[in-house]
Order: sequence, then structure tokens, then C-alpha cells
Amino acid sequence: MPSYSYLSRLRIHCLYQSDSEEILGFPAGPDISELGKTLSSHRYVAATSIKTAVPLPEMVSPFAFVTSLPGCFEGPSLSRGELRLLDLDEQLTMQAFEIMTRNGDDITSICERCFKITEKWLPIIDKTEFFVRLEQLQTSPNASFSTLVMSMCLYAQQSSAILGRNSRVESLYYTTKCFYSLLQSSGRVSLELLQAGLLIAIYEHSQALCEASALSISICARIGYALGLHRTIQPGIGSGDMPKKDLEERRRVWWGIFILER
Repeated sequence: MPSYSYLSRLRIHCLYQSDSEEILGFPAGPDISELGKTLSSHRYVAATSIKTAVPLPEMVSPFAFVTSLPGCFEGPSLSRGELRLLDLDEQLTMQAFEIMTRNGDDITSICERCFKITEKWLPIIDKTEFFVRLEQLQTSPNASFSTLVMSMCLYAQQSSAILGRNSRVESLYYTTKCFYSLLQSSGRVSLELLQAGLLIAIYEHSQALCEASALSISICARIGYALGLHRTIQPGIGSGDMPKKDLEERRRVWWGIFILER
């Protein structure tokens, strides 16, 4: 079996696992207590020898990706070498709901808590429109809006958590940031994604992740320019160009970027 020089210098062994190979001298399905005794005096890094595993989706368009992993998604198993085309909106929405509700949390209550915290100092989301779309999200999947909901859950949970690192909230942060980065890199920029980016930047600032926060807010500014939000505060821009409610929301988002950047 191959080994990695970096891990060798740290005296960390690579543990390779496959169906036809034995692990640490034990046959498949060893007694857990005996295996634990063997592992207790060593440090191991698990590595898989499955060549078909793809940890990140292979994008075929800004709205779809392919996978060769049959165990991760519902439906019939794939034949060897067969790929399946998946809709990005449906997949991220499904994953977002599974992540946010796996501990029995009520998404609506969490979002209500987020609005109570932010509506007085950073009212960047139309509350009425938000809850209408939230009710329809599972029947009308939207990846950007799902990412916004996850960022609101992240902000609300970290605000109510006990001081100190909360592993559950930290895990939600990395997952939300992954969704956000995936949509951004695939060109799926939207007002919802920008609002999610602002909430992520606030979370990072509150956790003393200064470099990450500065980078996130700079990305938000670029997205804002791409969406034309900077023009909403120019003289002569009236409600005739778009509904007054939408114009006001865009103005608040742009001022939110301006305030947080300072």
C-alpha cells in the first residue's frame, strides 16, 4: 500500500479500507472491542481506495451536476460507470431541509428568531415575502433561497448559543459556506445569495474570523455591483423602475454592505 511522506513524517499511519482486504490484521466485521484496543495505541488517517468516489459535484451547468454515487440519492442504483444528472435546486433544497431539521428544530421558529435579532439594526430581508416563499420552498425548490434560510438558521443559533465554540453551529457554518461558494462559483448570483453572504459575514465577524469576514463582505460588494444595487441609491431612481417594496429591499441590502464593510 502507498504511503504519504507528510503523514510519514508525523508518524501517522494510513488506514486503507476495501471489501476484499483485511484491516489491521482483522477480517471483515471484527469485534469492536478488540479493534478498539488495537487502535488505541496508534494514530490513523482513514483513506478510501474507491476510485469512483467524487467528494464534490461535477457541474455540467449552473443548474445541474452529475454523480456516480448511487448511495447518496434516492432512486434505483446506478450501473458501473453510469452517471446521473441531478437538479442543483432540488438537491441543495433537499439537503438544506435535512440538515436544518435533523435535530427536531422548527425552521419557521428559527427564522422568526433571526428576524427579531436583525430587524431593528439590519432589516435587509422582506419578512412577509420570505415566509410566503418558505412555505412553498419544498414544492418549488430554489438553491439560493435555501442557502439564505440556512444562513438565517446559522445566525439565529449562534446568537442564542452559550459562549464558546459550539460544534453543531460550527458544522452548520461550514456547510452553509460550502453551499454559498458552490452557487457563487457557478454564477448563480441573486439577491437571496447576497443576503445569505451578509449573514455569513456577520457570523464570521462575531466569531473573530476577521480575514474570512473581510473576504465575505468584499464578495458581497462585488455581487451587489453585479446586481446593480449601487444604482438604487442614486438620485432619480424611483418606484417606476421596479415595485417600491423591491426597490426598498435592494436599497437596504446595499446599505447593509456599506455599513458592514466600514
